[in-house]
Amino acid sequence: MSETTTTHVYQVTLAMSHLREGMRAPVTFSLFVQDLPPGRGFLVSAGLEPSLDYLSHFRMSTDDVHDSAVALHRPPEEVSGLLGLRFDGEVRAIPEGHLVFAGEPLLEVTAPARM
Repeated sequence: MSETTTTHVYQVTLAMSHLREGMRAPVTFSLFVQDLPPGRGFLVSAGLEPSLDYLSHFRMSTDDVHDSAVALHRPPEEVSGLLGLRFDGEVRAIPEGHLVFAGEPLLEVTAPARM
């Protein structure tokens, strides 16, 4: 299994619905902490580099499409539209060492919904 297929099944399902509905407008996903641990009022941003690295290497191969079909319990031809998908968008991230509050995006990714 490649790193590409370690994404949450929700994200693959969402991508499939965009494909099925012909949606092509840019979409934005935000990574944030919904709730902080008790006694914590903020976090310090750190370690976002692996997320950026993941996005820069994201590609859907034939094996990734097959693995996604298995995870979704769908026939491979139904998810074949994901083949060749790669990241082609914009990333905004909180700089390392900055304070972040609950609900504040650590990372926002905006990209065209095309496959």
